[in-house]
Amino acid sequence: MRVAIISMDTVASKGEAVDTAGESVRDFLRDEGASIVSYAILACDRRAVASEICNLADHYRADIIFTVGRTGIGSGDIAPDVTYDVIEMEVPGIGEAMRACLMQDWPESILSRATAGVRQETLIINLWGEQAAIAAQLGSLWNVLPKAKGLLRGRGWLGEAKSR
Repeated sequence: MRVAIISMDTVASKGEAVDTAGESVRDFLRDEGASIVSYAILACDRRAVASEICNLADHYRADIIFTVGRTGIGSGDIAPDVTYDVIEMEVPGIGEAMRACLMQDWPESILSRATAGVRQETLIINLWGEQAAIAAQLGSLWNVLPKAKGLLRGRGWLGEAKSR
């Protein structure tokens, strides 16, 4: 699976901090055997993040783009808004599943607006940026992501090619 990571952290994008949440995503994906085609740490700039997502989806043809952080209700929390700007179809169950798996250990996760959607054949998923919760979020989704990839690449529910 070809994956890309966009971590939104203005301080880390300047080299003034370590991007621990983004590194946790990268480590999880590597351990699961994913091919990481891009890992970017960007400032919380709506246009820049949207441009990067579009480039990764349209030109790199990443299967999945994970955005990390900035999913909350604060003024700089732009990840869901950027995602809505660039997707063609929302996949709300992904955000719902992540929040559900996090509720017991991280009740504040209900303040996350993390969502997911599709741009062309790429699935874009917002991850809540709490470093300690990264593995739980990814673990809750990992088994269904190959199915999503297949559906987006023109395969049916049972893996058969769809007639077009």
